Amino acid sequence: MDKEKKEFAKRLKQIMQEKNITAYGLAKMSGLSRQLISNYLHGRSFPKSEQLEKIAASLNVNIFSLLTDIPINKKILDTMQETFLKLPNVQNITNYVLDFIKANVANNTMLDKMVKLPVLRFCSCVF
Repeated sequence: MDKEKKEFAKRLKQIMQEKNITAYGLAKMSGLSRQLISNYLHGRSFPKSEQLEKIAASLNVNIFSLLTDIPINKKILDTMQETFLKLPNVQNITNYVLDFIKANVANNTMLDKMVKLPVLRFCSCVF
């Protein structure tokens, strides 16, 4: 779990830097506390799905962009995000996302490297 927290912190810092947004600014935009944002940035915590959604919306990025820097088709990412936010539990999320990717990614041999492991890692951390 610590590895996932550190990876999320690294990715969050990178996106914030690209968008020139401070921790204070992100806290204000997302409605989350400065302490919570600080915990994420220092790899001390990992956001729950609701918090992750607020951060992504505040940064104007897709949720999965916060979790991996592996390029994935935007349409697929948007559909995955919409579905993720509607599903009630980890097993449904994991199964649905993987089935969707298999059905929509032309080169399934790259599935593990591109998406499967980050999605599984994310699902196991969030819930």
